[in-house]
Amino acid sequence: MFLAAAVQLTCTSDADRNWRAAEALVRRAAGYGARFVATPENTNFLGPHTDKVRLAETLDGPTIGRFAALAAELGIHLLVGSFNEKAHTEGKCFNTSVLLGPDGRRVAAYRKLHL
Repeated sequence: MFLAAAVQLTCTSDADRNWRAAEALVRRAAGYGARFVATPENTNFLGPHTDKVRLAETLDGPTIGRFAALAAELGIHLLVGSFNEKAHTEGKCFNTSVLLGPDGRRVAAYRKLHL
């Protein structure tokens, strides 16, 4: 049997709070036996667009790094529903979903087309 879980996380403009909540819920899901766990859109930050752009990170930044380490520690596939990824266009950021494998490596990334 394969068990998947969708994390019900209320994302806010407090990135540290979002991380702590997401981490706890992903750990809980994995503890129940989930081998694939998905977090919601805007997992790391949900707030005004100007703040999203200011706080946006690269795919190799701390947000995905933390989730990658968590996926590897728990040995699960982890879908970061989306995070704010830096764009090359000033005043914009990507709403990017990232799939991480049980070794913590990035399996796939998808950037929404409409900015």
